[in-house]
Amino acid sequence: MIIPMVFIISNASKPLDELFMYPPRLFVRNPTTDNFSALSTVFEDSWVPFPRYLFNTLIITVITTFCKVVVATMAGYVLDKKRFPGRKLIFDLVITAMLFTTTVTAIPNYLILSKLGWIDTYMSIIGPALGASMGVFLVKQFMGNIPDSILEAAMVDGASEHRIFWTIVVPNRQSYYYNQL
Repeated sequence: MIIPMVFIISNASKPLDELFMYPPRLFVRNPTTDNFSALSTVFEDSWVPFPRYLFNTLIITVITTFCKVVVATMAGYVLDKKRFPGRKLIFDLVITAMLFTTTVTAIPNYLILSKLGWIDTYMSIIGPALGASMGVFLVKQFMGNIPDSILEAAMVDGASEHRIFWTIVVPNRQSYYYNQL
């Protein structure tokens, strides 16, 4: 897992002749900082300052990650633990949605985002990411590991759905991952 990071850091300090060498080397032979000074020169001439790029990346990453975890956990819980008409159809749609790559859905996504007025906004990146079905699929598959008897016992004790979800299901989900390590 660390090799790609080492490769990126090594490439950042390679001179151009070493950077485009074939076959590529993992480690730099003649380290230089010219690439970083060239990068700062590029950003000086840019309309958008570097801190803005960093802020955009951080805000989109934090919001998208948080929202995807919440949405996927709630949807996976409902799809696995609740019985309602159309549950299997919805799960089949989730699986079918995983078949379509981002490239295939690019034009329909653009048209939808344009109609919503989300072009050139944070929501144009966050919205489609929330519609990704892989998280829902994985969480739904995991929810089968949580025994129904625990949830039934909580209902008998008078816990609301909200309380069952946030105080039993979500902590069990986290403890399950830690126990697997």
